[in-house]
Amino acid sequence: MQTFADYVFYRDEYHGQLTEDEFTACAARAYAEILSQTNGQALRAPDSMQDNLALCECELVDALQRSEERFSR
Repeated sequence: MQTFADYVFYRDEYHGQLTEDEFTACAARAYAEILSQTNGQALRAPDSMQDNLALCECELVDALQRSEERFSR
């Protein structure tokens, strides 16, 4: 699975609180959303933007997880 951020980045750089399984469950959808919103241009982003893309993906992973928790009640 291709993503901008891996779990180590999520945990150590972003300081995310999800488990690795929770992160993995949402990461592909977050990645797809970034590609959709950028019309695929994120794949051609310069190296200087890679950390920003990874941080964005981490934010989306957390938002998706919160959404899943809210709707599973």
